[in-house]
Amino acid sequence: MLYFSKTFYKYLKLIIFYNFNYKKNFSRKTKKI
Repeated sequence: MLYFSKTFYKYLKLIIFYNFNYKKNFSRKTKKI
C-alpha cells in the first residue's frame, strides 16, 4: 500500500507538471496569434 501511494504521488506530480507546461505553451501560442 505504501509503495502504491508513493508511485501514485510521483505520477500525480508528473501529471501536474505536464499540465502546467501545456498551459504555459498554450498561452504562449495564443499570445503569438
